[in-house]
Amino acid sequence: MSSLAYVTDFTSREIPHGGSEQVDDYISRALDAPITRCKDITSFDTSKFHIFSHISTLAPDLVSRIPELDYIVIEHDYKFHATRHPWRFPNSLVPRNELINLDLYRNARAVFTQTDDHRNVFERNGVQGNFVSLKSSIWSPADLALLAALGTAGKNTYKYVIYDSANWIKNTAKAVSFCRDNNLDFELLGNQPDRETFLGKMAGYSTLVFFPIARESMCRLVVEARCLHMNVITTKNYGATLSSWFSLAGRELIDYLASQSAENLAAIRRHL
Repeated sequence: MSSLAYVTDFTSREIPHGGSEQVDDYISRALDAPITRCKDITSFDTSKFHIFSHISTLAPDLVSRIPELDYIVIEHDYKFHATRHPWRFPNSLVPRNELINLDLYRNARAVFTQTDDHRNVFERNGVQGNFVSLKSSIWSPADLALLAALGTAGKNTYKYVIYDSANWIKNTAKAVSFCRDNNLDFELLGNQPDRETFLGKMAGYSTLVFFPIARESMCRLVVEARCLHMNVITTKNYGATLSSWFSLAGRELIDYLASQSAENLAAIRRHL
């Protein structure tokens, strides 16, 4: 039995198109740290070292007990505010009286953020902790091999593509308006039966149009588009686009992500 416990809200089986679920799934397998869903937890096994990811469905009394454990945090959002969306405030600065879960961060062995910008938002809000930036999140070798193979297939169309998401934060409506206002020929691409099919369809387009409302911690969608030799029309207000490596594309970007992912896993292991 593993001495590690990986705690999060949902698995990649439940949300197969979720970026954070993909990250959690790979890390848990790489570290032999079985995932336990928050809704299945009634108490903590203090003999285990815990890895916490999403905890929005964890009972409040259990959230308050996390600082008593030995643990790290793989952060995907901003749990220091009830909405997890500090971007709703000017300059992403949350009023001091609305900050929460500060002990969660202060008492962790390490808090791993997805990108430098993700970490900077914590620091700007004065949240204390041992923050370590993953720079570009983590991809599995299988994921990167898939992107490399799809990236050599060529384009089926020079139409623009928009991710058709029901999540208001992804702001599909604005991307559609942009294309219509600029007379751009576009198609909507919704979730597919599996990840391979989704990426395969996206790879056939020349350009992704994506205007997220939120200050996303990273955003795998736009990074994977760049891996697939796609142009991206987007905003420069979230983790991926604010990273220096975002100018890379194709094999060069895939090689960077492979190297950084290996370094990130090694960094996580050092804090277990």
